[in-house]
Order: sequence, then C-alpha cells, then structure tokens
Amino acid sequence: MKFKDFSIRKKLIFLLMTVAFSVLILGGTVTIVYDLVTLKKELQSELLALTKIIIPNCVAALEFKMPEDAQDTLSVLKLEPNIEAACIYLNDNQKFATYYHSNKSFNLLSQPPSQGFHLQRSGLSFIQPIYSNGVKIGVLFIRSDFSKIRAHIHHLLIVSIGSTLFIIFFAYLISIRLHRIISDPVSHLVDTAGRITNMNDYSIRAHLPGNDELGRLSQSFNLMLDEIQKRDIALSNAKNDLEKSVDERTAELNQSNIKLRNEISEREKADKLLRNIAETVSGENYEKFFNSLVQHLVTELEVKYAFVSVLNNEEMNSVNTVAFCVDGLIQENFNYKLSGTPGENVLGEKLCIYEKDIRRQFPHDKMLKDMGIEGYCAIPLFASNKAILGLMGIMDVWPLKNDDRIISILQILSARASSEIERKKNETVIREEKERLAVTLQSIRDGVITTDIKGKIVLINKIAQELTDQTADEAIGRPVNDVLNLINGKTRVPYDDQVQKILKTKEIINLGQNVTLQNKYGIERSISHNGAPITDQNDNVIGVVLVLRDITLLKKAEDDKKILELQLLQSQKMETIGTLAGGIAHDFNNILVPIMGYADMSIRDLPDNDRNKMRMELIIKAGTRARELIKQILAFSRQEVLEKKPSSIQAIIRETLDLIRATIPANISIKDKLDGKFGMVMANATQIQQIVINLCTNAHHVMDKGGVITVKLENCKVNDHFILNHPQLGNNSTIKLTISDTGKGMKPEVVNRIFDPYFTTKGVGKGSGLGLAVVHGIVTSHNGTIMVDSIPGEGTVFSVYFPLADIDNDANDTMTTPSSKAGNEHIMIIDDEEDVVGLIEEMLTLMGYQTSSWTNVNEALETFKNQPEQFDLVITDQSMPDMTGLQFAKEILEIRPEMNIILMSGFSESLTKDNIQKFGIRAYVMKPVLSGELNAVIRMCMDRSPD
Repeated sequence: MKFKDFSIRKKLIFLLMTVAFSVLILGGTVTIVYDLVTLKKELQSELLALTKIIIPNCVAALEFKMPEDAQDTLSVLKLEPNIEAACIYLNDNQKFATYYHSNKSFNLLSQPPSQGFHLQRSGLSFIQPIYSNGVKIGVLFIRSDFSKIRAHIHHLLIVSIGSTLFIIFFAYLISIRLHRIISDPVSHLVDTAGRITNMNDYSIRAHLPGNDELGRLSQSFNLMLDEIQKRDIALSNAKNDLEKSVDERTAELNQSNIKLRNEISEREKADKLLRNIAETVSGENYEKFFNSLVQHLVTELEVKYAFVSVLNNEEMNSVNTVAFCVDGLIQENFNYKLSGTPGENVLGEKLCIYEKDIRRQFPHDKMLKDMGIEGYCAIPLFASNKAILGLMGIMDVWPLKNDDRIISILQILSARASSEIERKKNETVIREEKERLAVTLQSIRDGVITTDIKGKIVLINKIAQELTDQTADEAIGRPVNDVLNLINGKTRVPYDDQVQKILKTKEIINLGQNVTLQNKYGIERSISHNGAPITDQNDNVIGVVLVLRDITLLKKAEDDKKILELQLLQSQKMETIGTLAGGIAHDFNNILVPIMGYADMSIRDLPDNDRNKMRMELIIKAGTRARELIKQILAFSRQEVLEKKPSSIQAIIRETLDLIRATIPANISIKDKLDGKFGMVMANATQIQQIVINLCTNAHHVMDKGGVITVKLENCKVNDHFILNHPQLGNNSTIKLTISDTGKGMKPEVVNRIFDPYFTTKGVGKGSGLGLAVVHGIVTSHNGTIMVDSIPGEGTVFSVYFPLADIDNDANDTMTTPSSKAGNEHIMIIDDEEDVVGLIEEMLTLMGYQTSSWTNVNEALETFKNQPEQFDLVITDQSMPDMTGLQFAKEILEIRPEMNIILMSGFSESLTKDNIQKFGIRAYVMKPVLSGELNAVIRMCMDRSPD
C-alpha cells in the first residue's frame, strides 16, 4: 500500500516517528563528532605537557651519554595508563632510551618519523626534537592509545539507546492524541457524506462542536447541503414545467407538418417543370444554350420577352445581350445603357421585380416605352468569386402574375447561366494567355525549356535553341539531358539530371551562376540555371520548367568589377597609411623641435674643447636622422599625383635600403652594390622607393629560413635588338637595377603570370597579388622595362632598366649655403605648442631679432589688426586648433598685402608649392628647423629685392 493510501492516524504516527529518529540521529552524530574533536585536542595537549616535562630532564643524560638517567625519566610515564610507548633517539637514529607500558604491546620504529603529531588507527604519536644550546642532540617519541576515546563512545551509545526508547514512547502518545483531535472528526464527516449518498437524503447534517478548522469545515459542509437541497427542489419544478412545454410544442409541430407537406407538393410540381427546362438546354454550345434558355423562359412563364445580357467590361454602365427572345423568336443582340433603367438596380446585387407600371417608375427608359413593357423581373448573374457577370430577366406587356414561381425559376436557372458565362470567359482568357505566353517565350532574353512528367522536352524557345544550337524540331520529344550538357564551372564535373531531381523532390532548384553549358559543337558559355515544377490545380506535378540565362558577359563584367574593387581597396589602404603617417610626422616633428633647437643653441655657449659640445652635436645629428626618416616615410605614403624630375636613382635607393633594413627579419641580410658614378633619371623618388620596397618585400617573403637580398646598380648599354623589343626605352643608354634573392625560385608557368594583377602564390593573409603589378606599372610609367629570371630551388632575379635623362649631372648637385647674417626686425611668432613658441622666441632673440609670440591664433590676429605696422615678418604654424596657418596668412595679407610670412609645419597634406604661392606666403619651413636654417629663410625673405 502506498503512503497516500494510509489512514490519517497511520500517517501521523509515521511522520512523528520519522521526525523523532531524524532528530535523534542528527543530534547523536553532532555530539559524537564534537566529543571526538574535543578528546583529540585534549590528547594532543596531554602529549605536549608530557614532552615539556621529559625533554628538560633528558638533556643532561643525552649530553653525558647516560641512558640509565633517561630510562628513569621515561619511567614516570607509567602514571599515564593510556601511554603505550616512548623512545629517545640519537641523531644517528639509534635508540638511546625506551619505555613500554606493562599491558600494552607496541613495536618502536627503527628511526623516528618527522616532527609533529601523527594519527593512526590505533593511537596518536608525537615527535619532538631535543636541543641543547641550539644544537639538536636527539628526538623524543611518545605514543598514546585511544582508550579514553573508546570509553567515552561506549558511554554515549548507552545514553543514545535510552533516549531513543524514550522518544519513541513519547511520539506514540502524541500520535494517539492527534488521532482524537483530527482523524476522528474527519471520519465523522466521511460517514455523514456516505449516509447522504446512500439514502439520497439531503436533510442529514454533520455535527462537530468547536470553532476550529474542523468545526468551520462542518458548518461549510452543512451550508453546501442546504444549497443542494434548494437546487434539487428547483430542478424538480423545472422538470414539470418542461414536460408541459414539450406537450404544447408537439401540438404546434403537428400543425406545421401538415402545412409543410402541402408546400412540398407544390414545390415538386415546380421542380419537375425546371428539370424539363434544364434537360432541354443542356449540352448545347454557348450561343445555342442561351437562345434555348430564353425561349423556354418565354414559353414556361408565359411572357412576351426574355433576355440574358453580359456586363461590358469596357463600359461598366452598359451590357451586351447574348440572347434576346420575343414571342418565342430569337432576335439580334444589342447593347444598351443601364443608367436610368431597372437593370441598374439589378446590378446592385439583388433580384428586382416590378409587377406593373414600370414605365411610370422609369420614364427615361426609351426601350420600355418602345416595347410597351408593363411588368419586369430580373436577377444578377454572379461568378464563382462573387463578381457580377451580367443579368437575366423577363418582361411583358401585361402585369406579371404568380410571383413565387417566376422568382424560383430565375434563381435556379441563374446559377446555370452564370457558370456558362464564366466558362466562356475562362476559355477566352486561357486562349489569350496561351497566345501571350507563346509571344512572351519568344520575346524574353532568357532560354526557357518545359518538359512533361517523363522529362521529355515539350517546348523550347528561341533563346534556348540558340544556347544549345538545337532547333525546336531537334529538341522536342527528347530527354533534357540529351539537349542540355551542364558542367560545374569550377570542378568541371557534369551535373546530374536536374529534371528528374525536380520531379522527385517537387522543389525549386537553383544551380547559381557557376554553370557552364556546352552546345552540340562543344562551345561553352556561362549561364545561370533555375528549375521549378509545373503543377495543376490539384498541386500535382505535370512537368518541369527550366530557365537559362546567358551570363558570359556578366561574369566577365563581375570579374572586372572585382579587380576594380580590389584596386580601390588597395588605394584606400595606401590613403589610410598616408593619413596615419602624416599625423605621426606632425607630432614627431613637434617633439624634435625643442630637442634639436635647444641643443643647437647650447652649442653656441660651449667652448670647442667642452665634452658637452660634442654631446650636443650628437643630439643634433640624431635629430637630423630622425627628421630625414620622417621625410622618407612621408614621401612613401604621399598619395597625390607625383611629378617626375631629374633624380639620382643611386641616392634614392640608398635611402630606401636604410628605411627597409629595419623591417625585414634578422636572418635575412641585404647586400648593396651601389658604388660608382651614375647618370640622372627622369623619375619620381616616391615611386622608385615603392619599386625597391615591393621587390625586397617579395624577396624576403620567399626566404622563410633566411637568405641574402642583393641590390645592384650599373650603367648598361643595350643593343638595338633590345631596343626593338622595348621601344619605350628610347635610347641605348640605361641604368640597370638588379634585385636578387636566394629563395626557392619559381616555375616557368608562374613566371609567365607574375605581373598579372591579383596573381599570387602566397597563402591567405600574406599578400593581395598587387605588389608586382604595381611595380610593373611604375616601371612602365617611367619608360622603363622589367624582366624576371628564376630557377626553382636557386632564387629569382628582377632586372629593371631606366633610360638615362639627357641633362648635366653637376647642375643638380649644387647647393646653396644658408646666410649667417642676422638682423633686428620685429617678428611675430604663432604656434599652439608652448615649447615650440618658447624655443623659436629664444632662438631669434639670441640672433638679435625682436620677437612677440602667441599660442592662441585668435589673439595674435586681433593684435595684428590693431598694430599692423609694428611687425616686419610673421612665422606661423600650419596645424592649429581654431585656424590653420594658411587661413591666418590670408587674414594678415588682407590687412598688409606686402607682409612677409613664413609658414612652418610638422606635416600637412594641403601644403604644396602652388597653394603657398597662391596665398602670397614667402617661404615654407618643415619642422624641426635649426637656428641657422631658420635665419637663412628669414634673411631670404627680408633681404630679397622687392617685387
């Protein structure tokens, strides 16, 4: 029996016993654990106390090697019955003195364990070293058994058993009491409910004294019985009333049945007449059907006129008759307007009947007047989608009679007339759709093929015929796979029968744009291929339609677009690098300004033999190198159209190698052979740097395990045959740049494509394939030529030929020496960096100039506006928070057009020679600048002849 089926008394006893046992077990466990922990600590304290007594008394015995005295000291342990054994060990683990309890047996170890307490199953050991004057002379070992603990546990078990018996007895007494208080009243309620059920007597009541939960339950139980008793009486009364109502209704239904049988008899007569009409007109074609219909209406309803008309879709306010009968004779069809006629109301989606006087109700209807119509009845004709198709009706020169019969016949025949009109319309629509489909299939620019349920072609349009080189006569009736040879454009694997796949899965397929179609002559074209099942009205597959689109030109355009997108991405990357380099250059040059400037001024105050002067010179030298490095970075990252000018390609390559040596791995060395005298080349320094960087970068990428890059420059006279193959060189005098590596080389098929855009042999993330294409473009733009020679396993050599420029080399090596003469002019200094302003002000003051400086450009401009004649020259920074240097110069020149202005900048993309001259600025100085260089620019502006 399950617990839920126990009586309440048994449940109470079980729960009380469970709680009692749980409390007893938990309490006993906690007590035993606590006592064991406490006894263990007491035992450890006892061993510590004995150790403190024994060790001091054994020190002398150990020092003087008197084991008898040590033995006597250990003998005091016999006063402690729980001590099993003790031993004093010498440093060499020899037993010096031992102690054993008389009634205990314990085997001492040959050597003492480690220091501290050791707990075993049968006892607790304690080991303590013995020291004399800080020197260890022995070890004391004491072991105690658990006799005290076992005695305590035995006592606890006796107490626990007694407590258990007491709790069980107490719980039993409580359960008996709870049974009298709870289960007895509940049993009383159960007995009362059983008597009510058995006797079906709702007057019986439960009696439980008290106002507790059981007492209130008893009161609620009695109230429920009161309500049930009331409802039982009401239900009995309602039953009697219902029986009376049923008798009355039965009598009414008998009378209605009699009346209904009479109506059915009349209806059957009318239906018989309608079946005759329907049988007569069935099976006729469209025109004969409606002619026969109106003739029967005239005959059966004994009227003069009958008609069926169809709504004119072109003129929604008019209809065309499809059948019109007068006195049993078919008349010619005609069109008439509905406005102002009874037909207008009929098309309002309801049957209309006018028994008499219709001409008076529609005085503007000429047809009613001409025909002398007196009575009129018509009904609208609806399509299956509830749209109005037209109307059907009768007319007579006498008032209409027997209204119910007329309405019944028109309602029944209207459904048949509507379906016939709709069928005719659908046939027309289908015929027109077929014609449009045929024209469309031949007009669209996609190839279309349809098949039957067996996968054989039933239709192929002109475009599909051109794609497959198959005529309609050749293709129709054949399986699709005999006409369509489809191949995967990437894997070159033929596709399975896609038609059978569609017929089997009933799903649309899309092979995408990776499909190649081979015609019967083997000519291939790229196509997109889609297929879908053709289904009937019941969603049954009856064939397949395939759509083929020639995308050969589109694929080529997409490939070209991808190339352009990658080129744009590369351009954007270079633009970003240029922007980043510009920002770094601006900040870095501002940092170099005080470093180099103050070092330059410090040299002036130091004697020639001062060691600090040499240190300052080294600072200036290092700063100059940093300045030149920034110039190289800016030259490489600049994105504007770069002009070509006579250049020493030798110097450009040296600077570039200095730049890239720090970027390649340490296991790759660069050897240069650039010594000698070489001619000038019409070149752009930045683009020459780009050639060297790209070729060296490619070289170190193919030497993962290290190697050597050799850069060589030589004068080269090429022969006429070489010029014939490379006419862009123009003459036989060239400079040949050779960059070679000791890498793994390339195969001939790779060499043939090495300069193709986006062709790369590197892994993903190691290059875009643009580097060598860019190099080839730069060389070509310089009227040069590039050649590559590579042997697999031995390395690669790139040879670049540049035509020599026909100019005087010495003319480009001249340099102007800065002027050392200073002056006393008043100079305005503006820069948002306080360190820069302070340095320039101090630098110019030491030269003898008068200076006024500002870090706020707006304040400087306001001062100049108030005292424009006070200043002789303005030195302004370009990049400032509120106003650029160019904007500030424009404001100054509007006030004093002849004002001398020197523009300074760490970097600015907007500064060029053209726009500086356009603004009227005299000179442009790149930061950092030394005092001598700045003075030379100032004197150039102040001492030059006026324009």
